[in-house]
Amino acid sequence: MASSSSANSSSQSPKKYDVFISFRGEDTRFNFTSHLHDALRRNQLDTYIDYRLEKGDEVWPSLERAIEDSTLFLVIFSENYASSTWCLKELTKIFDCSKNQDHLIIPVFYRVDPSHVRKQSGSYQKAFEEHENKGINTHQLQIWRGALTHAANLAGWSCSLDRNEAELIKEIMKCVVTKLGPKYQSEDYLKGLIGIHKRMAYVEFLLDNGSNNVQYIAIWGMGGIGKTTLAKALFHKLRFDYEGFCFLANVREESKKYGIDSLREKLILKLLRERESPIGMLDAIYPYAMRRLGRKKVFIVLDDVDDVEQLKILAKRHEFGSGSKILITTRDKQVLGNEVDDIYVLEGLNDDEAFDLFSINAFGNGYVDPKIRELAVKVTQYATANPLALKVLGSLLHGKNQVAWESQLNKLQKLPCPKINDILKMSLEGLDYEEKNIFLDIACFFSYSYVEDVIKLLDACGYSTIIGLKSLEDKALLETHDGRIHIHHLIIEMARQTIREESLNDPKRRSRLWNSNEISEILKENMGSETIEGINLNLSEVEDICLSPQAFCSLPNLKFLDFHTNFNVHKVGNKLQFPCGMEFLPNKLRLLRWEEYPLKSLPATFKPEHLVEIRMRNSNLTKFWDGVQNLVNLSNIDLSGSKDLIELPDFSKAIHLAEVHLNHCLELQSVHPSILSLDSLRRLSLYHCKALTSLTSNTHLKSLIDLDLEGCSRLNKFSMTSENCEFKLNLSSTPINDELCSSSGCLSKLDSLFLDECESVKSLPYKLIDLRNLRRLHAKRCNKLVPNLHSIFDEVCALEVLRLENCSELFELPDNISLLSSLRELRLKETNIETLPSSIKLLSSLQHLDLKGCERLRFLPKLPPSISYMITTNCLSLGTLDFLLTNEGEEVKHIYEDLTHFDFLNCMKLDQQSIKSAMAKVVLGIHKGIYGTVYMHYPGKIVPKWFMYRTTQNYITIDLSSIPQPWDGTFIFYVAFSKSTPDTKIYPIWFIDGEFACLAEYSSDTDDFTLSDHVFLWNDRNSFREVQTKIEEKKRDAQTSTYHPLLEIAFRVKVSIFSIRYNGKETGEIIECGVCPTSALEYQNYIQQIQLPLQPNPKSIAMEAASRKRKYHSLLR
Repeated sequence: MASSSSANSSSQSPKKYDVFISFRGEDTRFNFTSHLHDALRRNQLDTYIDYRLEKGDEVWPSLERAIEDSTLFLVIFSENYASSTWCLKELTKIFDCSKNQDHLIIPVFYRVDPSHVRKQSGSYQKAFEEHENKGINTHQLQIWRGALTHAANLAGWSCSLDRNEAELIKEIMKCVVTKLGPKYQSEDYLKGLIGIHKRMAYVEFLLDNGSNNVQYIAIWGMGGIGKTTLAKALFHKLRFDYEGFCFLANVREESKKYGIDSLREKLILKLLRERESPIGMLDAIYPYAMRRLGRKKVFIVLDDVDDVEQLKILAKRHEFGSGSKILITTRDKQVLGNEVDDIYVLEGLNDDEAFDLFSINAFGNGYVDPKIRELAVKVTQYATANPLALKVLGSLLHGKNQVAWESQLNKLQKLPCPKINDILKMSLEGLDYEEKNIFLDIACFFSYSYVEDVIKLLDACGYSTIIGLKSLEDKALLETHDGRIHIHHLIIEMARQTIREESLNDPKRRSRLWNSNEISEILKENMGSETIEGINLNLSEVEDICLSPQAFCSLPNLKFLDFHTNFNVHKVGNKLQFPCGMEFLPNKLRLLRWEEYPLKSLPATFKPEHLVEIRMRNSNLTKFWDGVQNLVNLSNIDLSGSKDLIELPDFSKAIHLAEVHLNHCLELQSVHPSILSLDSLRRLSLYHCKALTSLTSNTHLKSLIDLDLEGCSRLNKFSMTSENCEFKLNLSSTPINDELCSSSGCLSKLDSLFLDECESVKSLPYKLIDLRNLRRLHAKRCNKLVPNLHSIFDEVCALEVLRLENCSELFELPDNISLLSSLRELRLKETNIETLPSSIKLLSSLQHLDLKGCERLRFLPKLPPSISYMITTNCLSLGTLDFLLTNEGEEVKHIYEDLTHFDFLNCMKLDQQSIKSAMAKVVLGIHKGIYGTVYMHYPGKIVPKWFMYRTTQNYITIDLSSIPQPWDGTFIFYVAFSKSTPDTKIYPIWFIDGEFACLAEYSSDTDDFTLSDHVFLWNDRNSFREVQTKIEEKKRDAQTSTYHPLLEIAFRVKVSIFSIRYNGKETGEIIECGVCPTSALEYQNYIQQIQLPLQPNPKSIAMEAASRKRKYHSLLR
């Protein structure tokens, strides 16, 4: 399954452009439209916009062709859109080309009322009057009017003056991608895959067994038989039917290289559609992540599994939502055990399929000589229907004449054993000397490495790497995607066998070594040779070895030296010992990777002018070398964990050095000035370099994007600037103050500034950085910064994230926080703040507000409707708060799309009016579909009167016939609960006729003690679907239309064992509970009531007025 005839491709040729943008240039070309076009481009969507017209082209014919050759249309209606006959002609043509496909036309009303477009009123009326005056005929005008009316009636987007354009563009992008996804679900992705359809149909039959349970299906077969290809085809076809999907490739190799926990983290983040996070970050959000995952119907492919533990760790059956499917490929049936529901045995291609696959790769679509065709049949038979072998052989013989074919077939007949490895090896014969060496180096040292890094390393060897990689990819020896190089493990084994055959009985006569025993023997006995160009040694696989000072003298041509440990092993100790030192390292080295290097320095004789990468983590180095070395090729240095490193040499000649990582170099006192003046430098990481006292540079760096100085506890002098607008500066836990100045004479552009635990900072370093574009500011425990917040807010108008946790001197935020119009996250955890300024309601982008542990917080003014995540746990003095409710039709984009949380745990003084205000916001958000899953916790045991079912027991009987219709299946739950401990979970269980049916999809839990009785309220949108399915099954079993099920919901309490052990007591009890379907009459009446304008809270207004009279300096006293 690799190449196929055109008959299997889509019957309709693909369009040239994904998206066509119709817009009025004078209105939006240099603002909204340009940003939208950039977003489309960054999402790799080929977009036609009118400046793609080439000089000399006739304008309208070119536009017509572009419209006809586009799949989806974005029409940006603006004030003067209708005044342009070009725009109106475009719109008419768009509708002509999109008959019966209106869903592929997306209108955007940019600062214009949709009704003006629909009715041609306002500026649109004026435009048509001008067209009439110009003599345009009535028929044409009617066509244009009809097109405008039609377009305005389509579902689209409105961008008013107060709308965040960046967020709107993100929404439009999601819509575009969603619409194009199914549109592109043609069979183009199956092009070239012979015999794939019937194999896909069989696996789809196994996947679609009618059950809503989580299902595991395995594809089993020999290596190279097409398991991964089949799984990829199914993944491309089926993934859009699921809420989350992930193709986890090469599980066997990836788990060995990076550890199974790393793969699990990658899988979870992919399913939740999160960005990659730092190692361990998932631990912090694990409960939240797993709750989300447990609600999602997902499709997972685990490719090349070779251990049953991989299945148990990566894909636990209970972790995924109903209807989830897990597809597994493996060559070892034993690893499947009892974990899978069914196995599909993938056989080889039949004779016709094998010949077709081979022919496509060998002949393409060209003429085939009948004599060569006869030879092709013999080659196909020899390949024994293995798709990978057929593809490689076809590529090898492509373009060869009959004599070459006959010679190659004769050679095949001479092979002692027709194994895949032997067949794959023949593909090397089509490579020239340079291509072969590139291939062998990559196969032995750089599989799954970043393409960019490999190009630098191999270019430094004198190769033309880019064209070489293209040739290898064309010959199916490797693939490049996601920025990395991927080589099938069978081809890696073929490469290794090729190298073994350089000298079957004498490893030192081979060009590349990877076997730990062979390498150990050669180094111990100093028996290397000039033939050896690369060594790849896993230190975890060897015992301690004592080596002589001349251990590397016999390896003068060594280019790649890689002594590493397993990814998931922190340290193995100094396995390679040099009791008498080391006299020599090969001067031809391009890669020097030596983890836990045992010596204090590199040999004095070493000339590193060819080095591209130095990776010596956890080494014993105190210094590298003396003097200036010619390091023109050097790109990357990583000495992290080298605790004895004192100094670095002069790197002034390292003009291509981009990354320097020196984390946890505890004795490093300074960084050589040469590094700090390199325009090529992009990342400098000095995390926890506790001896570092100064970091200054007179150079305004061009490329620096990331500078990490967190934990440099002796740093007292700092001056570094960058002109890169994405620059992130981390000065957390350093003793720096606000008296920072630019040594370069230029202000540094900055995206993010981290000042956590910088207790000496009084203000932001405006003499060092340009604050106008700062988007993120972290200032935990920066008490001396607090008095200057007013002036800071005047400067940081682009701020999106502000974190001031644990600032004990923070009593009040200044009113001018309203200047931060882009602020979406505000964290004031465990400060002494007493209220928020009334201007907080103007922050229309604010979504996350964390006030946990603010014990002096007494009241909150009206809060903006955008807030969807608010934590006030342990705000013991909080008495009142108020929310602005979302206006009818207003759309709010939330960070936490699947989880909205309003937590008032232990807010014992919070009045009922405030609770009602929060309740109104929550319920209205559920009603309008603004929120997904909502949780609300508040003190007391008073519950809303609109709950349809309520009881003082821990279970409720539901009469399904009493639920008003129509109903979407959403329930709202509440539980009034006595005192509880942390990690207390309350979850509903469904029973039908006294038998267990299912667990509710969502539960409510706490992460802190509750000081009194509390009410937990949350919604559940999906559980009843599973219940309904089981009710239908019971009806069929009962074989009577009069069957009426007895439906019960029981509420259970679960406390973690850790919490019980830690706190020494069980949790409290359920006092009262209730259930309400969202179609209940009482609930609907409540919705109507809260949609009326709410009366202001008089107590809140009075307290707000009193607060304004309070002087800030009196609070400080």
